[in-house]
Amino acid sequence: MARFQELKIHLVWKTRDPVRDVNGLRLLPTCTFEDCPKAGILFVPGGPGQISLMEDAEVLAFLRGQAEGPIM
Repeated sequence: MARFQELKIHLVWKTRDPVRDVNGLRLLPTCTFEDCPKAGILFVPGGPGQISLMEDAEVLAFLRGQAEGPIM
């Protein structure tokens, strides 16, 4: 019998303040870069606004940190 670990989804950002997309949709982060656990799967959406994130030192440091070491 296969055992599956429970799936947990985190919406992550610099703060827990709502993030608004270009069409006005508000997303509420569930954790911050600082308190986000190591991800087994990391989805980084694209679209309008993503160009500036490609040079955002805090975002890049978070992504690099997620890529380092074993998954917890």
